[in-house]
Amino acid sequence: MLPAEASSVAVPGAAAGTSCPCFAFGEDGQPIDPKTGERASVHGLCPSSDTPTSDWKFTYTLYAGNECTGAAINGDDSNLTCYDSKDLLTQANPNASVEQLDVGNNANKVICLANTSTKEWQFLSCAVATTHKDEEQKQIRYECGCAPSDHDHTCCCGGLTEQDLEDGCHFDETTCDIVCSTVCEN
Repeated sequence: MLPAEASSVAVPGAAAGTSCPCFAFGEDGQPIDPKTGERASVHGLCPSSDTPTSDWKFTYTLYAGNECTGAAINGDDSNLTCYDSKDLLTQANPNASVEQLDVGNNANKVICLANTSTKEWQFLSCAVATTHKDEEQKQIRYECGCAPSDHDHTCCCGGLTEQDLEDGCHFDETTCDIVCSTVCEN
């Protein structure tokens, strides 16, 4: 683990030597030391050639809040995963850099990836068909041209199902109109 004293920035409340430094991101996306506003770097590390020799592993977590607070936004349960630029093809070390630490200045280029999504829309044309009885029952009715299914007591509505409707809305069993309650349930 990288000791907190390796940088001027440490995780608030962490004991010296038990926590990695916490950096912020500048407008250009580069990590900065929030205390000085300068580009972040970690000093005083021993190169891999020193005894005992070893490769180094640096892991990183991005947080939703400032000063390493809030939810982690990269990781196993996230759509955002970061890789060292030298690990972009194999992606063997997610959210980490694993390599030799040479004498002198070393730098890692980290690329964070997010999987894209696709969104489709399906439009129905509906008429407001609220009756006096609906108003008394504090509900709004929409006539969308939906019809009862011949084989299973559901409504055929161009692929729209009752699960697609907002809470408080449902299909009328006899007309297949969409009916929504105007009363909030607590």
